[in-house]
This record gives sequence, structure tokens and C-alpha cells, in this order.
Amino acid sequence: MEPPEGADVTYDNNDVTSNGPLSVSPSRAQSVSAYLNSSQLEQSQASSFLATDTSPTAASHTDLFSLQLPSSNPIADVATYVVALSAVSQPNIPHTPESSHASSLFYERATGAYESLATSQIPITPPYVATHPESHLIPRRGIADYIVEEQEPNILPSKTTQSQLPQRPCQSRKIKPPKVPWYCVSRPIHEQTRDIKIRAVNRSRSINTSRLLEQCRSILEFCTLTAPTEELSETNITDLNYNHHWGDSLPSKVKGSTIRVVYQNVQRSVSIKDDAATNTLLDTLHSMETDIFMASETNCNWKTANFRNHLQHSVKKNWPNHRLSFSSSDVGIELAFDAYLPGGTCTMAFDHLGMRVVKIGEDDSGLGRWSYITVEGQDKRRITFITGYRICSGPMKGTTTSCSQQRRVINNQEMKRGVPTSKPDTKYLRRKFIEDLTRVILSLQEEGHAIVLGLDANETPEEANVNGSTKIGSITKLFEDTGLVEVFGERHGTQPDSTTTTPGRFIDRLAVSGVTIERTTLLRANEPATSDHLAIVIDIDLKILFNHPCSALQPPSPRKLTSTNPDAVKKYIVFIKKQFAEHKIIDRCARLKEASRTNFTVHHQRQLFALDTQITEILLGAERQCSSKRRQRNFWSPALRKAGLEVTYWKRRLRTYGHLDDGTRDLGLSLDLPTTLQQTMDIHLCQFYLSIAWKTYRGIQKNARELREKFLKQRAKEHAERGNGDIEAALKQIRQRERMQQDYRSIQNAYGTRKQGLSTLDTPDTTTGGRTLLTAADQIHSYLLRRNEVHYSQATFTPFGDAGPGFPYIDPDSPDSDEHIDNMLNGVFEPWESASPFVREFLKELQCTVEHEMNIDLTLGEFIQLFKTIPENTASSVSGLHYGHYKVLSKMEDDAYIRVLFEIVEIAFITHSPLPRWKYATQLMLEKGKGPAIENLRIIQLLEADMNWLLRSLWGRRLNHHAQTEGVYSEDQYAAPGKLCWSAILNKVIYFDLLRQMRQCGALMDNDATAAFDRVLPALCVVTCRQLGMPKQAQRFFFRLLRQMEYTVTTAHGRSSATYSANANPKVPGQGVIQGGGASQPNFNSQQHPVLTSVEANCTPAIFPHASRSRGKVKRWLGGFSDDMGLFLNDLGVTSTPGDYSIPIAQRVQRALQSNISRYEVYFNAAGGSLNVKKCFYYLVSFIWSGSEWRYQTNAEMAIDPVVITPTTLDNSGLAQPVAWLEANDAQRTLGAYIAPDGSFHRQLDVLHDKFASWKLCLRNMHTRNLRAKWLSYKNVFLRRIMYPLIGHSFGYEDLQSIQKPVDVEILHILGLNEHFPRAVLRAPLLFGGLGCTTIHGQHIIDKLVLFVHHIRENSRIAEVLLTSMSITQLECGTANPFFDLDPAIWSPLVTPTWITHLWCECKTANVDVKFFSDLFWTPAPTRQHDICIMDIASTMYSGRDLIQINQCRIFLQATYFSDITSVDGKRILLSYYLGKGHSDTGRSSRLNWPPMGSLPQQHWALWQEFLERRCGTSLRLPTRLGSWFQTSEILTRICFFTIDRRLILQDKDRLLEFPPYSPRSRTRFQLESIPFIDEFDIHRVQAVDITIKNGSIFILSQHNINDLVLSHSSVTPSSIIDLFAQLPSPLQRLIGNIEWPPPETLSKIADSIKAGTLIGASDGSVRYADSLASHAWILQTPDGSELAGHGPVDGAERYRTSHRAELQGQAALFLMISLLAKFYEICSGKLQSFCDNQPVVTKMK
Repeated sequence: MEPPEGADVTYDNNDVTSNGPLSVSPSRAQSVSAYLNSSQLEQSQASSFLATDTSPTAASHTDLFSLQLPSSNPIADVATYVVALSAVSQPNIPHTPESSHASSLFYERATGAYESLATSQIPITPPYVATHPESHLIPRRGIADYIVEEQEPNILPSKTTQSQLPQRPCQSRKIKPPKVPWYCVSRPIHEQTRDIKIRAVNRSRSINTSRLLEQCRSILEFCTLTAPTEELSETNITDLNYNHHWGDSLPSKVKGSTIRVVYQNVQRSVSIKDDAATNTLLDTLHSMETDIFMASETNCNWKTANFRNHLQHSVKKNWPNHRLSFSSSDVGIELAFDAYLPGGTCTMAFDHLGMRVVKIGEDDSGLGRWSYITVEGQDKRRITFITGYRICSGPMKGTTTSCSQQRRVINNQEMKRGVPTSKPDTKYLRRKFIEDLTRVILSLQEEGHAIVLGLDANETPEEANVNGSTKIGSITKLFEDTGLVEVFGERHGTQPDSTTTTPGRFIDRLAVSGVTIERTTLLRANEPATSDHLAIVIDIDLKILFNHPCSALQPPSPRKLTSTNPDAVKKYIVFIKKQFAEHKIIDRCARLKEASRTNFTVHHQRQLFALDTQITEILLGAERQCSSKRRQRNFWSPALRKAGLEVTYWKRRLRTYGHLDDGTRDLGLSLDLPTTLQQTMDIHLCQFYLSIAWKTYRGIQKNARELREKFLKQRAKEHAERGNGDIEAALKQIRQRERMQQDYRSIQNAYGTRKQGLSTLDTPDTTTGGRTLLTAADQIHSYLLRRNEVHYSQATFTPFGDAGPGFPYIDPDSPDSDEHIDNMLNGVFEPWESASPFVREFLKELQCTVEHEMNIDLTLGEFIQLFKTIPENTASSVSGLHYGHYKVLSKMEDDAYIRVLFEIVEIAFITHSPLPRWKYATQLMLEKGKGPAIENLRIIQLLEADMNWLLRSLWGRRLNHHAQTEGVYSEDQYAAPGKLCWSAILNKVIYFDLLRQMRQCGALMDNDATAAFDRVLPALCVVTCRQLGMPKQAQRFFFRLLRQMEYTVTTAHGRSSATYSANANPKVPGQGVIQGGGASQPNFNSQQHPVLTSVEANCTPAIFPHASRSRGKVKRWLGGFSDDMGLFLNDLGVTSTPGDYSIPIAQRVQRALQSNISRYEVYFNAAGGSLNVKKCFYYLVSFIWSGSEWRYQTNAEMAIDPVVITPTTLDNSGLAQPVAWLEANDAQRTLGAYIAPDGSFHRQLDVLHDKFASWKLCLRNMHTRNLRAKWLSYKNVFLRRIMYPLIGHSFGYEDLQSIQKPVDVEILHILGLNEHFPRAVLRAPLLFGGLGCTTIHGQHIIDKLVLFVHHIRENSRIAEVLLTSMSITQLECGTANPFFDLDPAIWSPLVTPTWITHLWCECKTANVDVKFFSDLFWTPAPTRQHDICIMDIASTMYSGRDLIQINQCRIFLQATYFSDITSVDGKRILLSYYLGKGHSDTGRSSRLNWPPMGSLPQQHWALWQEFLERRCGTSLRLPTRLGSWFQTSEILTRICFFTIDRRLILQDKDRLLEFPPYSPRSRTRFQLESIPFIDEFDIHRVQAVDITIKNGSIFILSQHNINDLVLSHSSVTPSSIIDLFAQLPSPLQRLIGNIEWPPPETLSKIADSIKAGTLIGASDGSVRYADSLASHAWILQTPDGSELAGHGPVDGAERYRTSHRAELQGQAALFLMISLLAKFYEICSGKLQSFCDNQPVVTKMK
């Protein structure tokens, strides 16, 4: 692993010390390596040298500078030093850095020991033979490592003096890289080695090489002889492994134009650990510009997520954008903690190809034989790269070999299927590999995929032929069946002798289909991976995927300043203070502030701009002083940083051939290196010190976590010393924050969600009509700039856009616009002649109703508060002044520096002088997850941080709050402060429920806007924001700021160099309000406000009546969240407006919906918007009676015309576009949930299953032991993802079991429990010894209950529709008891299923009681004495289907109580109701709004008659005669006929009709013809009568005096507040406690004090723990001393009877008393100051 490097420094080798450089013979240097690995020195020996110290920050090898090394053996001296360095890295050995003197002493001793090596007589071990543990890490180049040119002098003599040093000019020198990389060489070896000789090969000392090297024809030479003592000779040179053909050259700098694929059998070089072998492999692949790496036989257990994550972490260092695919057998699941597992493969895609991966996977049989990656390019062109490993032939061996694993997996699968286990041999498994892989490749080829297959076949081409024919189950057979071609044969017409280090073993195969190969090469041994298999490289033209080359990706550079880094903050502040004082920043700002209050001139403006520019330079310069930070790869600590810098130091010394330059010397001084090392030295000595530094770095790196912990303890100690709490608390906070960051990063990686910019761009091709994929950075940026300029000018061609006829009236730059705008706000504006009627309706709604303008004074407190609370990593500021600068300055004790930044913003705002850097913004282009098509991109604009604060403060907070306080915002827009997106979903669900309950024909049009925020008109915002209360000057400042903006675009290729200006074309300027800025949502809402009010004023609504006519009706026009707005409509709303009543109701609803959407589209266009018709859809539902129940009609059955939308244009050229009409059971995604009118949830359940599958895969991708992160992924990620859409559905317990059961298994795995762990303990609360894991269903009900209570208490528009739906449910139940108190098992089958009825059933099942105030929740009350509900009796006599049928008969008759169907004298059931004729035959009418009921079959009425007979007998006489009417009760069924002096009168709404007697002597028979009744009459002589109509006459059946009245059955109206208190339920009386009631005069004074806002209240609570007693007391007092007080006990379980509970109950009692006073004295508004000495209680009450 590369250590973090320091800042770039220009090398200067002219500065050389006077002492001669240290030098040593290269061969002697090898003795140190040999000695280091010998058994002469143990770890314990080194440990004894270490000093004892517990300093938490000590961690570098400078701890050993004070060691007293023995001098008898110089090699042992140095070796002991190296071993001691490795001991330093052990966390259990204390160590500390010593002084500079000790450092110098140790380095002198080490240098002296090294010089002694030159003259010692210790035997020398040849290169690469010593058993050094890291010798395999040294890159091997074959023979070239052992050759030197004969003609050139020895470049590195054993001894060099100062005079022999080459003289260099006094200027910076840069080391040039080699012109041609090693992998680009394609010449025969004899050409490379002409006129050279071998110094040594293995153990050979000197041989004649010229003749032998002529026989070596390849750079693939692997110079290892079979015997360690064997000499290279004429006879054995041919036994060495070599190939006759090299293949093609591999040119460099082809990244982005070529797909370079590397295949190799790596044999564990791809490791699960971040070791040197893996890093060397990846670094080599990176230098080779590899795009795809295919590694077979990785021998790693990839089934364990921890091992996969380790490799991904290593890969990410070189390729931030990558995708990996692994394969291992399912045996790896059983051996989850074993890293080694034979077999397995890994396929990697990097950079552009990694960003275009559409699918990854592995062998689905569980045998782990291959992995694959599919890459998609332009026009859906796809290439699949498959990496495979085929087991060797021969007998089965071992228990975990690849063949044994496959047999084990097959046997396990057979046992699960219940079939006898088999004994497959290697022959069967090898043939099965070929057959299965053939099927996979053929299926991919059928889908149009190109194929690249790399595998270790463990079979040569000769072995695949039997008697001249292809062997079944061979690799050759696979190639023939799939059409794959071998790359060597395709490219060169022949193949190498071997692909391994053993001659004649051509077993690694790379084959392709559907692609053209540009180059094919076989690399030399151990490159890129250390293996006995050779790597195969092919180059494929990138045009197979993309038509153009791809530019390089540019990852964003990390910030060097973070407020949580104390060292960086300290340096930052020191630099800031120095620069501010030197340039007198504070004084200059104060003078400008004074000028802004008096006379701010152009000269002052230039001074302001110059000051801001200088401050920006100072802040950015201060950040550069903080660190040379790069992307961190390890757990950072000072020890790791210092060790890395020492590696950097010695690497620089090597680059300058042992000499010193200024940068290197400065680095050495910062590391406190002794002066004896700060001089020119021999390059081999530099290499020796570099190896020591590397050992130190890697040792510390292995223990980076422990060292990090020590560093955190030191930070916590410093934190506590500054007065910020104790050490443990500070350390806990730091650890928790870091752990949370690590855990969420792990979750993000496991989910595979990567924040990556746009790397390619899919655009329409206007010439061909197809699509073009742009891959070059310049082309992408240029296209995006042109497109965005056009995109943001779309709204220009709308009525109030710059090209529209209404713009001259609102142009902020026009002096005449002020008068027109004032007229609009006053409602007297006269529009232009061509304005359409709909536009005129829109203009009327621009009238301002706000009485007071908003305060726009800026405050420093708001400025500081925002930057203290906003997340520091929030992207912002093109200038580089990110939020970290403001956060650091905001936390300083001295606010003078942050005040300067605030005052600059304030001056710029009040003087209308936008700062020059404010006009620059960048548009960040992001994919929405639908590919890189230009139509599917999201634009986020990044502004300057301080400018964004200004917008957020004035518009985002104050304007929103002001409009909310003034009551301007429409309640149907839920993207407003204090509202929830859940509410918008619930609003649509309840609308569908009401349609279903009332069986109404209705429609919902779901609209989706195109580029909603990008089409906001800044000029119109001047009007609409003023309508909400924004002062004119502030809004004009915002308008001018937007018009002078200049934009760049930012993609994965970096930020564009070109820009475009919002006002580059004044005739077609850019619009929009900068999505992502603090003012975007408020400005959008302000323009939508007149749209919403126009709809409510002019469109047909949906009307839903309450069950009780006394409660009125609910009207709804629309509702939604932000730009996702739905239009509501139903048949009651349609019939309330004039229209053609002869056509079917469904057709009338369709016409009304067409009218509404046409109006809405024009209103929306007038505000600059445009509807995305392709995303819009609507439901139009109707019901039909099937004979026993209601069902939805299909769209085809309604046979009506579809709805169309005609986009509005200035030239009226828009064409009608049809809108998608969905069926009632077709759930469509809206606001993140899938809801359907019929309430079905199956589509949503499928989505939940997909979310669970993603989470399950996430768990598999996470570290096995990282249980905390897994738990977080469940609680904070998975649960939130699935609970959000559930809010609009009614899932039962069993409905969610298909998800709950597998979720429980995963939870138990996370908790470390067995899958059979009792679920009762898992669910039980922590209080009772459970684990507290709520079920998904339980959380679903909790969320619904919380949302329900929230809206009922809020008393909003949603509360109105909720109560309306509840009233209909109550009417369907037919009882006086609130249905929330009823048993759902009996009563729920009687009602229409709704969102609320589901909540009722689930709450009752969970024993949750939901109570309502009687005046809030309507229930039918009896109208006569001894009256009783019909269903209360029927529920005791019938159940199930019979009870349902009786209830249907009751609803058909529209009767609730027996009085509704009983004669007026209260004696018997009327025959008409017995026969099922209803009110029309009895002269009555219901005063309730009943849901319709179709014609019932005869068996229903037979059961109804049976019920009445069982209750009343065959005579139909009531068991108890009904008594008098209640005087104040609501009339449920009105008696329409009454008599006055033998005259029959009918009350028909507001008129009276008289029916003449049938004959002069008739008393009970009357004619059907009526005449108006206009005479006056005495109400006391009126008799209510029951009638029936037969034989063309009206007959009176019974009569009763209507003056027979009594008081209501409810309590008497309270005459005093004491009576009102007595009517409270006993629990509330006990909560308030005992009251000392003062005289009525005192109570009146208290009520007046509430109205005046002068009343003061206080409460207190106390607990006596010894006696387990608690109590509270409260008092209300007026300024004149009048008071009302009370006290009472505090109830609850003993453990919960705390002081907090007592204090809280005191406040609750106080507010209950206030509510009683407000109700009795009818107080509509008032104020109370309440005091409590418990801060948590005060917080809760707020």
C-alpha cells in the first residue's frame, strides 16, 4: 500500500553537503536481508530495547533512536533495529518518540553498522534467493534483472567522492518516466540483450551468455532451475520455460479508447487482505490501464462479506469507480470464517466500464464455478465478461478441494430435495461445467450479448481431441457449440506453447464472440500476479460499446479543513488572525458598514468587492496551510502519518540518486531526522533505510485501529481540558460519531449505492432520429451547457415569461411595472386584450390578502446558528469557501471574524450589490437511476455558502413562516412547513375510501410537472412573493441576482471550463430559482399559490357529505406534495353544478374532469409550468350493484371518452395528448407509494419483497462480525424504506408474514441467536426482558395511529375527511356506541373496508382504546324515550352472514333506531318497513346521508321479517312503547306529514302542501293532489301522522302530538364551570385534582385575563420515594391577585412515579383547567404564561 504523500515539491539536486556520500557494495546489501530472516534474532530481543512509555500518540520508529545497540556484529545492529521496528507496531508494547539527540545517535549507529558491511567477510547470498518474507513482493523482470551493459561504465561505484559527483545546473530537475513501459516491448529477447552480459543467474557466478541468450526468444523467461545448485548451460537452456511467440505490443495511453482485458489464474494474489501482493497486482493493473480483470482460482472464500469488502477497499484506492463480481461454492457459507477456500473466481470492471455495469452475478448452481459482469453501452449494446475455473482431472482428494466442494454442494442440494445422494466424480463435474456454461453463454447470445470468456480449463487442446474428433465435455466442444474463438488463433493464427511456467501446458483460455480483437499478448511470468500461470491480455476497440473515446474521470479532491480536526483548525485560525490583522480587515469592514447606512457610492461598492475577494483569498490560503490531505485509506493517526512521511522521504532520496533537494530537506527537518542523514548518501543505503521505513509503516498499518484509539483518547483529553466535559464522555462521543460514519459507509457500500457523477451522456441524434452516446468530456460539457441554456429558458415562452404578453406588466427593470404589480396585488389589474378567460381567472387570484410585510433585517445570531447546525460535508461554493470555513469561524469564541463575513453579506444585500463570486454557480448533473439519457438527469445547482444562507434565511424560513402565520398557504399543498409527505398520501387514500363508502362515481387526476423548479419565473416571483408578504426591494434583489448568474456544469469528468450566462440572450433569458438553493421551494410555492386558489375558485370540486346533515359537507379540489398534484372530482360535485342531466353520470364526471384539467393546465402554464403528460395518469371509477354487493366497473364497461391534455402555447399550436386511464385495481406509484382506488396492496407487497431482497443482499455484502452496522441497516435503512409506503395501505398481520418471517431470521442472525429463538421473547419490550423488536405489522399500525391522532388533533382539512369517513362507518354499523369501542370480529364485516376501519380493527386486536370527545366524533343519538338501535338488538340475535344481511336491509330502509320504523304513537313497527318498502311509502324522509344500497334478494327480506317478528312478535308491537321525543336531539328520520284540524299537511323542504280530504266526512283518507298551504296555524294543535298510499289515496295510520317533548337524554347544559368540571370523566377529574373554587366574579376575572394575555400559571410536583407517594399542585393568577388553585395525586406504576411525571402532570392539570375556562366562557383567543422548574417538561410542553 502506498503511504500518503506530502505536497508536490520541485527537486533541486544542487545542494550537496560537504561530506562524501555513504556507499556500500550492492552484493553486501543482501546480507542484511538474509540476516533479518534468519533465526539468529527473535522478536523478544527487539522488545527488550523498547523504552517504557504510555503516551497515546507515540507510534513511529523514532521511538528506537535511544536504543543501545551492540557493536560486535554490524549486521546484527541493523537487523536488530529492523526487528525492533516491527515490535513498535504492536499495540501492547508501550513506546514514545525521543529527543532529536537520541534520533541522531541511533541513526549514526545504524549508518556505522551499515558501512561496516562493506568490509566484513560475511558470505554473500545471491539476489532473490534469501528467504526474505517479502522477497516475493519485489517486481521480477526475469533475465533483465541480472544484466548490465558492457560498454557503459559502472554507474554506481562502490566508493564515490564529492569531486566525482556529476555537476548539475542550479535549477529544478524532474525525473522523466521511461518512454516505453515494460509491457509495450515486443522485440525478441536476443535483440534486447545484444552486446550485454549476465552478471548472475540464480546461483551461477559467471558464465558466457552471448551464445545462450541467442536461444531465448521471449521476455517471458522464468529463470528458475530445477536444482538449486544447477548452472545455466548449453543443455538445460532449452528446459527453461519460454514461448516462441510474444503476441502484440501493448501501447500506453489508450485508456478511454480501448477495452483492455487481462485474464490470469492468480493463485491467491487476489487476497482478502490488504497485503503487498494484492496491492502490487492492482498497481500493475492500474499502470497497464486495465479495464477488465478476470481472475480465476483465487482460492478465497468470497461468500463472506468481510473478505469481499477487503478486496473492494484495496481496489477503490486505484479505481474509485469499480464493480466486482465473485464466485465461490456454497461451502463457503458453512466455512464463513475461513479465508482460504480452493477455487473461486473474481471479475473486475474499472472506471468507465465499472460505471456502465448493468448486472453482476455468479454460477447460480452454488458450485462457484464462474462469475460474470455485463456492461451496457450505447443503443443497449452489451458485453458479458465471464471468468471461470474448471477443476482438474483425476481422483477426488481432500475435504475442501474444489472437486470435493462441488460434490458436497450437490449432495446437500439432493438431500434438500429428498432424493438419494450421488457420488459425482471429477469426470462428471468437468463435463457438467461445460454443459452448464454452454447453456448460459447461448442464452446470453440470444439476448444479443457479446461474450468474453476467460478460464482455467485444466485441459490442453491436445487433450480435447480423441482420435481426431472433439471430445464431449471439453473446452473445444464448448467453443464449437457457442461460436467462441480463441484469441491467439483469431489474432495470430497460432497459439503459445504454454500458458504456465511448465512447458506444453496451454490450459488457460481466453475466447470471444461478437467482438473484434485489436491486440493479443501473453505476459511474462509473475506479471501482473505472482503465479505459475501467465497472464493473457487482449485489447478490444471501445467502439463496440461506445461510438467515441471516453475521457478520464476526475474524482473530487477532499477538503483540507474540517471543524473536527483540532490541528487543522489551530493552523487555520492562526493564519486567519495574522492575515486579518495585517490587512486590517475588521476596520475596513466597519467603515463599509457605516457607509452602507449613510451614502453608499460606486467607490464603496468597489471597496466591498475588493474586500470580499481578499477575504476569500485569505480563507482559501488558510485552508491550504492545514494539511496536504488526500483520500484516507486507513484509520488515521499521527503515528501512521509520520511513518508514511518517512517512506515518502526515502523515496524522494531514491528519486534524486541519494542527493538532497530543498523540499526533501524540509521534509526531513519536519520529521526531526538527524543531520547525519540530511546529506548525500549512497543509493543502496537509501534503499536500506527505505526498507526500514516500509517495515515501520506496514507494522503500524496493521494496528491502525489501536493507534487510532490512542489518538482519540488524546483528543478527548484535550477536549475535556478545554472545559467540554470529562474525558470518557468526550471519547465516547468521538468514537460514536466515527463508528456511525463507518457503519453507514459500510451500509452504503453493501447496498451498492455509489454517489458518482455523469460519465457518459445519451443524447438524441437529430440527423438519424436515433441516439448518440457522448463519452468525451469536452463533448459532454459542451452539450450540457447548450442544453441547460435552452432548458432553463423554456418558461420564457409562457404568458408571464420574457417573451409572453404579460411580461411587460411585471418586468422588474421597467419603471412602469410597479403600478401594474400594485394593481394586481390590489385586485384591480386590467389584463391585455388577448388574455384568455382562464388567464384572467389566474390574474384575479394574485390579489394580496396579507396585512403586514415580512421583516427582512438580518441578524448575526441566525448567521452563526445556521452554520453551526448545517452538515459540514454539504457541497457548496464554486469559489472553494465551503461550509467548513464558516463552521470553524462560527465556533470561535471571538465572533469578530465571523461577524466580518456576516456584515459583508448584509452590506451586499441592503445596498443591492451582489458580490462578484455570488454570480458563479455550477450545475451538478446526476443520474436518476434510469441511465445517462439527457431526459433522465437531475440538476442540482451549487451556490456560494453565504449567499445560500441569505436565501435560506429570508425565503426558506421567514417567508414560509410569515405566509403560514398569515394563513395564506393553501392547506392542500403539503410541501409546506409543519406538513408531512405522509399527509399527501393519506389525503388520496381517504378520497378513494369515501368514493368506495358512498359508491360515488369519481375521478382523480395525478399530475406531474416537467422541470418544476427550473421553470419558475423570477419576474412573476416578484408578484407572488409580495403576495405572501415579501418586501418589494428584497424580491427585486433576488431577481437581479438570478439574471446575472453564470453557470458551469460538473460531471464525473470534473467542472467544465466553459460557462453560459443566464442573461446571455436578453430576449430568451434563463429562468428557474436554482434548485438546491435555499429559496427554491418557497418561490415555487409562491407561484403555485395562485394556481391552487384559481382551481378552488373556478373548478368543479369533489363533495362528500357528512353522515349527519347538521355537520355539512366537505369540498376538495386538489391536493399533493410540491409538483405532484392531484385533482379530485366526484358525482356529487358534478351534480351540484349546472349541466346536462340526461347523460350518464360517468360521462358527466369525465367532462367535468376534462374541464378541470384544461383549466389547471392553463393556470399552471401561466405560472411558467408545464405538465409532463407521459407521467400524468388518472382514475375514473364507478360502481355497479351485482345483486348482493357493489363492485367497480371496468373502464370498458363505462364506455366513455378518455381525457386529453392540450399543452398551452403562445401561438395556440399545442396538440391534444391522451392521458393514461388506469383501472381501479391498478396501483400506480404516487408520492413513493403504490396505491389503488380499490385499496389493493399486492403491487406494493411485491415492491416490499424487492426491498427485502436488496437488504438481504446488503447483509451478505457486509462484514460478518459488524453486527452494529447490520442492526443500523435494519433499524434506520430497511425499516424506513418499507414503512414509508405502508402508511397508505391496510396490511393485516398475515399479509406481512411473507416478509416478516425472513426478516426475523436475518434479525436473529444479527443478534447472534438461533433461528428457532422464541418469537415472543423477540417481540417483548425491553422492560419485560424481551428484545423489543417490533414486527413490521406492529410498526405499521403504530405509524398509522400516530398519523391519525396527529391529524385529528390538528383539526386540518384531512381531519375533516377523516371524520366524514368515520361518520359513514358509524352509520353502517348502525349503533350509538362509537365503532372504535365495538368488537371488530362482530361489526367490521358490516362496514366498507377503509383505512380507518383497518386501524380500528388492529387497535382493538392490540387492546388499544381510542377515545374521542363527544362533540368531535359523531354518533347517532336516540330521538325518543326507550328507543334503541336496531343493530344493537340484531347483534345479540344473529351473527356472521345473517347479521350482514339484516344490516343491508336496515341500510336500504335508512333506519338506525327502532323509532325510525315505528309508528308515531310508538306502539308497533309500520307494515311498510316490515315489507321492505322504505320511507317513500310512509311519508317520512331520512335526515342522514346514507350510502346507496341496491335491490336486495327476497331471502334478505325474509330474514329481516324474521328478525322483527322475533323482536316484536307477529303483531309487530314493540316490547316497550316509545316515549316522548327528546327536545334537543338530532332528528334522524323526519316525519313529513302532520294534521291540523283534520287537514293533512306535507312539509317539503321549505314549503307546505295540503292534501284535501277524500270526502267531506273523511278523517283518515285524503286525495293525492296537493295545494299550497299558506294559512297560519297553532303549533300546539299539530299532530304527527303516519300515512300509507294505496288505491290512489293517502290513508292515516296513526298520529301523535308533536308537543310531547322532554329534555334530551344527555346531560343538562352546565350553568357554571363547576358543573362543567363535574361532567368530565372521573380520570380527568382525578388528574386535575381537588380545586379550591373561588367566587364566580373571580373566575370571570381569570377568563378576562386569559383574553387579555396577562394570566400567569405555575405548577410543581414532588415525590416521596420512601412512601412511594407523589403529588402535584397548580395555580392560575391574574395581575390583581385573583387566583384559582388545585392539587392532586400522581398515579402510575411505582417505578414511573418520578419527579418528572409529577411535574408533567401538574402542567397537564393546569392546561385542562384552562380548556374548561375557555369552553365555559367561550374564549376564542388568549394567552397564558406557564412556569415550571423542570426543563424537560418545558421542552415537551413546547
